[in-house]
Amino acid sequence: MVLGQGIHQDLQQKQNLMMLPHMQQALTVLQASTLDLEDIIKGEIEENPLLDEVESVGDLPEKYGHYHRNQTIYNDDYNISDNVSSGSVSLRETLLAQAREALPDDMDVANILIDSLDSHGLLGDSLEELSLWYGVEIERLTYTHMVLQSFEPSGIAALDLRNSLLNQLCRQGMKGTVSYKIIDKYYQELLHNRIPEIGRALKLPPMVVQKNIEVISRLNLNPASGFDEVCCQALFVDAAIEEKEGAFQVEIFNDSLPEFSVNQNYIDMLYDSHLEMGFKDYIVKKLSSAKWLYRNIMQRQAILEGVLGYVAKYQVNFFSTSKGSLRPMMMRDVAEALEVHESTITRAVANKYIHTPRGLFPLRYFFDSGYGAEEKRRTSSGMKDLILELLKYEDKSKPLSDGLISKALKKKGVLCARRTIAKYRSQMKIASASQRRRY
Repeated sequence: MVLGQGIHQDLQQKQNLMMLPHMQQALTVLQASTLDLEDIIKGEIEENPLLDEVESVGDLPEKYGHYHRNQTIYNDDYNISDNVSSGSVSLRETLLAQAREALPDDMDVANILIDSLDSHGLLGDSLEELSLWYGVEIERLTYTHMVLQSFEPSGIAALDLRNSLLNQLCRQGMKGTVSYKIIDKYYQELLHNRIPEIGRALKLPPMVVQKNIEVISRLNLNPASGFDEVCCQALFVDAAIEEKEGAFQVEIFNDSLPEFSVNQNYIDMLYDSHLEMGFKDYIVKKLSSAKWLYRNIMQRQAILEGVLGYVAKYQVNFFSTSKGSLRPMMMRDVAEALEVHESTITRAVANKYIHTPRGLFPLRYFFDSGYGAEEKRRTSSGMKDLILELLKYEDKSKPLSDGLISKALKKKGVLCARRTIAKYRSQMKIASASQRRRY
């Protein structure tokens, strides 16, 4: 059998979508915060020899300054410093201070254990693993760990949540109690609220088991809470919405951005007949890059002004009073009003913080999906309030499932899927129906 070899020509037509550099830059500039945009401009000035930085004459108004994450800036619905205390002492510093007194000769091991704690103050790794990783004798680790668990806050440095809860009960003198036995022997049943099973195992009526679970519920599930692990992380204010002369007006803070101009000497070179064509092409290319940078910055300014202007008018009730609520507002609505694509609004909203009469908010905070009929649309925070209201009056012996909550909301004219109910319930740290059941 003879195989023939030959050269064949095959034509194929393909369609590829390519994004030009200035288009990529436009998206990056639009999405950038003021601080990020400052870095972008500085990078362009350094890279493009045609650009000269002009000394800035402005600065951010002093009354806005730089916010910090350890400040409490909030309203009823939003707290920008959630889960961050107003103190300046971290959990690590607190534990090290106690270790210096209790473990003066084992500070090296104490440092290893303290640095191995997770965000809840629990020891995620086993002592055997730490011994192998750091080359420390298991005996020293075991002793230091035992001492560390006696530190404040109660329950700290336990191997897992179960042991943390047991340690807390021990320190309250409750070792051997029914509450202790429930955690020690029936932890999985406790997690799933299987009260009848626990009652049968302990030969106790469900009501007694329930009372002991209420004792357990008062223990600290997160021993690391209440400590400031993020200290003085600056938040830059990108813009402000303020009431002036009876109306809410928008101000965008660009004063910190580097100002630049095109060096006239390079422009003059374009008219020099003796200049090499390759160098002229280079100047034209860099001049085009400078023009696009300016256009993209101006486009960002215009879109951001449009978005903020829409927010200021649409959410006037929220800004006017301390108890004003947000109206459901979707990015699609703003995009249609500004005659741009919805993705443009998404990028414009990203990474921006806005000072308002109600405090400092991420711009993204004002956008939400509406639920229910058009005349009864609600924000997700409004939906959470409705869910809480339903759960407030539910029969604790027959708590509402996510499906029943969805049906109850539907009767009120508000459509919300069961999965969405479950998501909101999880965000509010509310247990499932089976876990909420009382006996």
